[in-house]
Amino acid sequence: MANHTIRSGPGPGTFVEDGPAGDPWYGARAMMARDENVTATTVRVLVVDDEKNYLLALDALLSESGYTVVTTSNPLEAQKLVEDETFDCLISDLKMPRMSGLDLLRVVKQADPSLPVLMLTAHGTVETAVEAMREGAYHYLLKPFENEELKLSVAKAVELGRLRREKDYLRESIRDMAGFGDFVGRGESMRKVFELIEQVAPARTTVLVLGESGTGKELAARAIHQKSARADRPFVAVNCCALAETLLESELF
Repeated sequence: MANHTIRSGPGPGTFVEDGPAGDPWYGARAMMARDENVTATTVRVLVVDDEKNYLLALDALLSESGYTVVTTSNPLEAQKLVEDETFDCLISDLKMPRMSGLDLLRVVKQADPSLPVLMLTAHGTVETAVEAMREGAYHYLLKPFENEELKLSVAKAVELGRLRREKDYLRESIRDMAGFGDFVGRGESMRKVFELIEQVAPARTTVLVLGESGTGKELAARAIHQKSARADRPFVAVNCCALAETLLESELF
């Protein structure tokens, strides 16, 4: 079967559209239409299906709704597109040659965990629906689908993707501003502390943190732990002042 790749958008004709590759927050800034005076032309939807008729129908339906649509009949090409470009929603058939929709879903989630994926199939069962959802699909529709149901699902998926990217962006911003978790500081002296933590955290050695009461010794210790190779293991804080000298060794070791 020949591959069919179509890039189209609102207005007459079909065109090759080069999105702003390398801009990780392009999808986060692509807002859904809020009323009739606002369009969704900046929202990019990737559609993959080995049935050309469905590709053409989905392209027409979504372009009519204001989306920028990229379609392909080859799931391997869809995988490369997701790796190289930014999309706000992926619509994939479940049964395809070369790679199944579930396999595509798995690799797409590794490349872009925040990308919402809608699965389409004419071979739907409860089992495959549950498996698709378990693998990270946002929603699952059976062919033939209702146009309004599909458009509503895409709109909700795009909004979900926007919220996911916004959450990731805010999390990164807070992390940059705060430094290390709850260890907050933006001054020159704190920057030096953060640099020291970055240096010692990877080392497999004992670290002694000195400071007066209330200066953040435990926070520094937690930050070192979070940056270390042992971050997935428990961090146990022990107040040695509360232990009798005779019990100290037995309690700690």
